[in-house]
Amino acid sequence: MDEIDRSWRWALALPKISPLCQSELLSAAPTPAVSRRITEPSPTAADNVPGDPSKELITVPNPEPGRDYEIVCETDELTCLCPVTGQPDFATIRITYIPDELLVELKSLKMYLWTFRNEGAFHEAVTNTILDDLVRATLPRRMTVETIWKVRGGIATTVTASHPA
Repeated sequence: MDEIDRSWRWALALPKISPLCQSELLSAAPTPAVSRRITEPSPTAADNVPGDPSKELITVPNPEPGRDYEIVCETDELTCLCPVTGQPDFATIRITYIPDELLVELKSLKMYLWTFRNEGAFHEAVTNTILDDLVRATLPRRMTVETIWKVRGGIATTVTASHPA
């Protein structure tokens, strides 16, 4: 058994005491030579939140506006509430577009999609609203928004909306 294993063996013999008391005992234990004490507080969950949901879609300039090329953005983080039952609905969304002068900035797209989490809406309304908002923001040459909803009541639903129609 190496030195590190022996130095922590005593911790296995601790009696059943409250976690608070155990942490005090552990902090008083000898520290093996290879361990490091952390002097800075560890980040909390609140420090790791990327942002608040927002309806603002930020755009950036297209670096190749003279070329037709396809962009596909996909995530399984689209949710909304069923307006009939109030239960959450989960979907994968796939946005495919050929940009003109503007691209949608991806973090703003994520924050925008998060805004649907607490909204009661039918799948068709969510899909068409997303298409309308993205077209208004980016003015693409072509765009298709497809939402693939998880099975609900034994029925899977896929909604596809396109611009130009």
